[in-house]
Amino acid sequence: MASITLAGTYVSQGNANGRTLNTAVANTVLKTDGLVGCVAVCGYSGNTAFMIHSDSTGAGGIGKTDLITGIRHLVPAISDGQGFTISLFGGSVPGTRTYLQGAEKLPRATFVNGGESDSAYLTWNGIAAALKSGLKGPLGVGEGETLTIT
Repeated sequence: MASITLAGTYVSQGNANGRTLNTAVANTVLKTDGLVGCVAVCGYSGNTAFMIHSDSTGAGGIGKTDLITGIRHLVPAISDGQGFTISLFGGSVPGTRTYLQGAEKLPRATFVNGGESDSAYLTWNGIAAALKSGLKGPLGVGEGETLTIT
């Protein structure tokens, strides 16, 4: 495959500032950075892709919205998480995972620990990565080819 360019949408910090992607539109990506102490919550289920740059699981962060409320506002159909894969990147991934797996939250979602990272990316087809370079292989961008995110 040749070099590709993805149309990026930046996700700002705060549980009320999450973004979704139209998964029918190829070569699109959600991205965020500055995750030190924060967690990127990247969710995907077939026709739904979303990202929240969470600075707190509670309502004390930017936007004064707790994380599960932010997710449910962004993706009303998420219910108990069944069918969703939730990838977590950033600072306090274990604590965020424990919070989201709680009985009244997303106990049926599949969770992926993306590990500590300062950035996160989520593509239209559900590929989640901590670094832009982590998208290259899964998207078929070979050695010597470039992946550009605008």
